[in-house]
Amino acid sequence: MENKVNVHANHRQRLKKRALKEGLENFEPHNVLELLLFFAIPHRDTNEIAHDLINHFGSLNGVFSAPFEELVKVKGIKEHAATLIHLIPELTRYFSKEHNTFTQKVPSEEEIKKMLMSYFVGNRNECVVCSFFDINGVHIDTRVMFHGSINRVGFSYREFVNQALILNAYKVAVAHNHPTGNPIPSADDIDTWKQLKRELAKVNVELIDSYVVAGDTCTGTMQFIDKRGFGH
Repeated sequence: MENKVNVHANHRQRLKKRALKEGLENFEPHNVLELLLFFAIPHRDTNEIAHDLINHFGSLNGVFSAPFEELVKVKGIKEHAATLIHLIPELTRYFSKEHNTFTQKVPSEEEIKKMLMSYFVGNRNECVVCSFFDINGVHIDTRVMFHGSINRVGFSYREFVNQALILNAYKVAVAHNHPTGNPIPSADDIDTWKQLKRELAKVNVELIDSYVVAGDTCTGTMQFIDKRGFGH
């Protein structure tokens, strides 16, 4: 009887070696997911599961953005694999925040925007992040101020003022995200920016800008207003 050739023999090792040698730049989305699943599903062919996940959620981004409860509904995905997938955006955001930490110098606006954006990597819900700076413009701290849902987040002007005073900050930069993908400040965003600017000015704190983050785009509300010719 003729011996059958196992086309998947050593496939895992080959894919791992390729990733280590070349990086993931030339990988297809399903190959990226297949590789990740090697570490959660040790004794099954993960290629078919990777295809099923991408077909179910529409894209690799859709898979990583999916709630844990939806991931485990896909055939072949158990709690262990769903946990690993769910943690990827969290790990990416953690790394990005560490990578973009300011040194003891005055950051440019682009560096401030990059730092703020790192807090929203893979974030499925709206939240508000604030960076605080001293009298010389040197970074003091960046923190998530408020958490919300997919399309709404609570907001307290008093909390911004209190934190600025506690940290002895003279300037702040604020950002919130639009998980739906629209980077344009809404009418509510503009009104919020104007009011926050007024409240901070009462305690001699300057609002650098209030940014809207959507994916890899970051739009400054003040710049948006200036460009459109609106009054401050």
